[in-house]
Amino acid sequence: MQQCVPRATAHANDWALTVWRQWANYRNQLQETRRDNYFPIPVEFSEGSQVTVQKLDYWISFFVLEIRRQDGQCYPPNSLFNIVAGIQRHLRSLANFCDIAFFNKSSPFLRLRKALDCRMKELTASGIGVSVKRADPISLDDEISLWNSGVLNMSSSKGLSYAVFFYNCKTFGLRGNQEQKNLDASQFTVHCSDENSYVLFNSWNSKTFNGGLDWIIDVLFHAV
Repeated sequence: MQQCVPRATAHANDWALTVWRQWANYRNQLQETRRDNYFPIPVEFSEGSQVTVQKLDYWISFFVLEIRRQDGQCYPPNSLFNIVAGIQRHLRSLANFCDIAFFNKSSPFLRLRKALDCRMKELTASGIGVSVKRADPISLDDEISLWNSGVLNMSSSKGLSYAVFFYNCKTFGLRGNQEQKNLDASQFTVHCSDENSYVLFNSWNSKTFNGGLDWIIDVLFHAV
């Protein structure tokens, strides 16, 4: 069975399990964990394991909220999802966990899904793992023509609105009217220094990306 697993997938599963083991070993040493009714946290998953669904749901929900990279930084939302997916793939390779389905809304892993969804949205709102997808650039000649024709101008409310709309699309990769309406002031951060000044934009509010669990499941499993 193991020979049927693609090398990249097997590597991803090993990575996910390594992250789990490191967290579980550390967490099991804490006094608060030792006092918990679900102590100890299972470090290894194997055939015949007596770990219940309730215990899995309980501890993996803490896992997704607490894990960090070795440098202490937070995992990006996609990485966090992939770690949980890797653990699920490993569990499914075991006879006693073959029907595990973390991301199925009808499965009993409600606590895990809520924790993962909340954490992914929180990370996205903080700009972690968010990259701006730019639209195709408009030529400099076209941009100058817009200013010369008066479509973009600084002397009228309409011209100024058009200019803001245009440069939001050009600079931050926004694609349409609804994304402009959904903009929030918290997405823009002005950074100033003696050497340079710039505006940092986090695109977490775009219509195609909310950073949550439902969004990434839709992209991975339902995209055409």
